[in-house]
Amino acid sequence: MQKTDKTHMGEERGTPKMNDKGQIVHKHVPTAGIIVLTAVVFLIVGALVTGGIVLCLHVEHRLSTAQTTHEPTAVPTVTPLPTPTPTPTPAPTPTPTPAPNLSDVIDSVLGGVAVVNSYEGTIISEMGLISSGTGFFIDSSGYLVTNYHVIEGAKSITVEAFSGEKVRAELVGGDRYVDVAVLKVDPTKIEFTALQIGNSDAVHVGEFVFAIGNPSQDELNFTATYGMVGGLDRYVNMGGNVNRYIQTDAAINPGNSGGPLFDKNGLVIGVTTAKITVASYDEYGDPIIAEGLGFALPINDVMDIVNELMDTGEAQSPGLGLSVYEVTPERAELYSVPTGLLVHYVIDGGPAYIAGLRADDIITAVDGAAVATHEELRASFEGMEVGETLAVTYWRNGRTYACELTLGDRNSMGDTVYNNEYGGAIIGIEP
Repeated sequence: MQKTDKTHMGEERGTPKMNDKGQIVHKHVPTAGIIVLTAVVFLIVGALVTGGIVLCLHVEHRLSTAQTTHEPTAVPTVTPLPTPTPTPTPAPTPTPTPAPNLSDVIDSVLGGVAVVNSYEGTIISEMGLISSGTGFFIDSSGYLVTNYHVIEGAKSITVEAFSGEKVRAELVGGDRYVDVAVLKVDPTKIEFTALQIGNSDAVHVGEFVFAIGNPSQDELNFTATYGMVGGLDRYVNMGGNVNRYIQTDAAINPGNSGGPLFDKNGLVIGVTTAKITVASYDEYGDPIIAEGLGFALPINDVMDIVNELMDTGEAQSPGLGLSVYEVTPERAELYSVPTGLLVHYVIDGGPAYIAGLRADDIITAVDGAAVATHEELRASFEGMEVGETLAVTYWRNGRTYACELTLGDRNSMGDTVYNNEYGGAIIGIEP
């Protein structure tokens, strides 16, 4: 007979269960409260699960919609950046060139300066000395430049270098009106340095300059003086000859004539020629002393003549063959004459004489341009050659005349005044 499992069959709810020892095993039977609580828990869990499913479906629907719906995509507006302005690279600051040491510059040029002595005879002696000045070497073959008035009338000329050597010099040629002369020595018999020639056209007012010369003969030979350029294109009448000069306040004294005027680098820019010692006169007629008014011929003008002298031994200097006074507006009004240039004298046989000009004529125009100063008259034939002509308008005794004047060579026309006639009285100037 099959044994029945009493733990599963024939048991009724509420019937106590016995264990092997006969003890009652209590079975937990849920109460009504527990049943209700359990139902609530299941209800909440179910709601959450259901909500999650719905939420997942909603998200899935949104994702699906976003993937299948082609909405226009907004194109972002791009604002271009401004083109950057390139920053210029600053130029490197130039290293300033140190100013030359003036003492060193002077030392370097002393060997190119010389003492020039002129003698009235062929024998060299102190008794026969007629003039003493300065010169300077321009090349290694022994050529020197000086003023013409330093050697004018000399039968013998000597040159003494800074080294102390003294030799005889030969006169190559000169221009007495521009006041330039060229000498030549045997370069094997004297020690010297050829100086470097500068450019006088590049010189400016205010530029520092220095001169080397021989004032007071032997006692003060090779004296250096320092100053600056006080003016350019100064047309000054020196002994009746009007030339163009550089004005400087570097001290120039007798004995400096013919010496070099240097720029700060030691380049020759001029030939020291003269100084003005009297500025004017006071109300009592006494002279007012001038200070610092020295004049040097521009080296560019000088070298044009020097090269001609070295090539041919002669130099032509275009000139009019006359001397003039300036008629200022005040004098013109006072003496009832026109402004212009009053003829002081004419050279006998010279261009002005041949053209018909005479003392006391007043030149008012040249080639149709009014002239009233030495500078304007000189400029009227600047750069012209001997043989070229000028149309001259002049006033004489209340009437105006015209003539044609042919330029002559000042070095060959002489210096004899026609009929010894001198003008000036008609404007209050004594002959």
